[in-house]
Amino acid sequence: MHRVQRDWINPIFILALLLILCCFQFTPVLADDGPHRTKAIEVEYTEHYWWMVRESDNHVECELAVEQDDVPTFEDIYWQCGLETYETWMSETVCEQENPEQMSNCSGFYFQHVGESRKSRVIDLELPAATIHLVPPKCSSLNDQSCEAIPRLKFITEEPLPNEWTTQIRGTLNSIPFNCEGNSCEIQLRETGNFGVPLEFWADSSFGDSSVHHSGQIRVIRREESSSGDNSGWVVDFLISDDESGSSQGCSQIWLSFPPPGEPPTWLANPDQAELLETDAPLYFLAGKLIQQGYVKADQCEYRGLTADGYATQCGLELARNEVYYWQNVYDPFIVEAAQESGIPSQLIKRIINQESQFWPGVIEHTYLEHGLGQLTFNGVDATLMWNEDFYNEFCPLVLLESACERGYPHLGKMEQELLQNVFLNNTAIDLPSELG
Repeated sequence: MHRVQRDWINPIFILALLLILCCFQFTPVLADDGPHRTKAIEVEYTEHYWWMVRESDNHVECELAVEQDDVPTFEDIYWQCGLETYETWMSETVCEQENPEQMSNCSGFYFQHVGESRKSRVIDLELPAATIHLVPPKCSSLNDQSCEAIPRLKFITEEPLPNEWTTQIRGTLNSIPFNCEGNSCEIQLRETGNFGVPLEFWADSSFGDSSVHHSGQIRVIRREESSSGDNSGWVVDFLISDDESGSSQGCSQIWLSFPPPGEPPTWLANPDQAELLETDAPLYFLAGKLIQQGYVKADQCEYRGLTADGYATQCGLELARNEVYYWQNVYDPFIVEAAQESGIPSQLIKRIINQESQFWPGVIEHTYLEHGLGQLTFNGVDATLMWNEDFYNEFCPLVLLESACERGYPHLGKMEQELLQNVFLNNTAIDLPSELG
């Protein structure tokens, strides 16, 4: 039985298809960049002086100043001596002074250490910033519990610098300000309704700055008693920026919107183990592809187990069942990884892939050429690069010069845009053999 090779299953492209299918249209800015603490310090170093000497006539071709103890590097020669000298040096022999015989016959260059001096420079040292965290009450969806009474909300801070401390914790809850002195704070919550209310909080430091300003939504609602008589009381949900206390599921964090109260539907389940995503669906399209490409032999079936449009017949599906089972579950570990990185439920990711390609990773030609597990098209990639600036800024420098990428996707030339689209699509599709060897 032939298996899919794991080395070409790239989680970033499983994740990328979701940018188009689920969440690329809107990414709220939920937090500021936070404080940038720096401290100017003076650093001493030794500067070494070298001559780059031509062996044939002892002419000093270039004088260099470097900080390392060893001879100048390729980069030192390029930047301090110029391109012409660098190319000449690269094309000729480097003479070794420790080898007299080699030196006598050398027509290239050697390096002569001619001195050193102690110097100092002032640099800006990055310092760790103060942080603040929301402590979820025990009756949060994160803990799958409820409280008899509406709980209080607690914040704690950390100040990593010695001799500095948190002066106060401040924020707003439903536009009502609150503040506490010191490194912890508790405020009383109120019922909010199903849509929740806005929450913002931060910490002020004796250093003279503040932590990141976290913002988001908080919801306090009554959980109705279940048929078994359990879990009645109050439940607290959070959608908090850049904070580990967020407790809601699905695309809630991305869209800053709470899901309906109660247990999420099956398609929003988010198991964190690949085994829990396992399926055994009768995928006729996948089975047809496996037969066409020679992964499954169905010669004993009428019409080789294929319908006129390339799907498997019932006979073909039965013969392909083991391979179909394998192919629809081989991506599960990477789906779990993508779910953890994106916040999109792993069950939703798998269902999207099932709907789009039935787990066949090749290029399929319908109205458009559709690539990979998510059946991406040129138009889909164009929309992603156009509207998802963060993804564009990460992806573009892998293909084009940074100076070109800085212009922004809408201002690139048509050839540059098409190059980005082609590289992206080529990484979503897999070149598979046309038949088994």
